[in-house]
Amino acid sequence: MRKTILVIILLVLFLPINSYADSNIDLKALTDDELIDLIADTRLEYFTRRINSDNRQIIYDTEKLKITLTGQYEERFSSLVALDCIVENHTDNVISIFIDSIDVNGFQINDTERFVCLDFKPNKKIKGSIVFDFTRADINGYKGLKDIILTLKVCDSNSNDILFTTDEILITFPNS
Repeated sequence: MRKTILVIILLVLFLPINSYADSNIDLKALTDDELIDLIADTRLEYFTRRINSDNRQIIYDTEKLKITLTGQYEERFSSLVALDCIVENHTDNVISIFIDSIDVNGFQINDTERFVCLDFKPNKKIKGSIVFDFTRADINGYKGLKDIILTLKVCDSNSNDILFTTDEILITFPNS
């Protein structure tokens, strides 16, 4: 039963990328672990293609901080969604950025990976991620995202003082 469900999932995920009829993969010959790896690799390829489609979106831009969303993906073998971003620190401080609050499709998410980036030097760029468990938003994966509302807390990394908290940042996913 488990193998049948995995084959169905594989077909649903794999068919848009490559026609099953054209593939040389004998799905029935695969072990459960090989099948799971194939599904994960297929999903990873699919989401990598979506990320690389140049869907960058500036989600926050002030004279102190700029955040550009560069992509989103589901973590392998988990229920986590990560929103990748490039963060530009325009302050004179070494900063750390934490999620103050996050709502996904109207659901408040309390158990997030609370930092976006740590010990970020002045006048530099860094890649960061906003990570949350999509099951807490009552959605089924990345495709269920409609909107995210979040606020970020920016702290001085040396003193731990809060420098500022952003206004609410709205991120929409019109094609999801």
